[in-house]
Amino acid sequence: MYIITVLLKGVSLINNLDYKENSVVRRTAAIVLGEIGPKANQSADRLVSLLNNDDATIVKIAAAEALGKIGDQSVVPNLVNYLNSPDLELAIVSAKSIALLTGQSFTDVDSQNGYS
Repeated sequence: MYIITVLLKGVSLINNLDYKENSVVRRTAAIVLGEIGPKANQSADRLVSLLNNDDATIVKIAAAEALGKIGDQSVVPNLVNYLNSPDLELAIVSAKSIALLTGQSFTDVDSQNGYS
């Protein structure tokens, strides 16, 4: 309930990406921005910052997924950095986002069906 209240009080979703007190608020803001899609492209730099700097893996995963949905191809090099992440979910989400952004599916040694 608290997260919904924070998001609906007229506080910018982008500002919620910086909400240090609660990683779930940051994660939720990233998810919603991803669902907005290309219209949220002004948030790409902040999402990249979350991906690179947030301590919470759930936030990094949400940021990686949102970056794919927003559609800014300039973030691909940032996502590439996580393809070998020790966190398998982060690596897979990063791969899926790269595939979405580039329009190309690809496989790796761990992938049965590829990423697309």
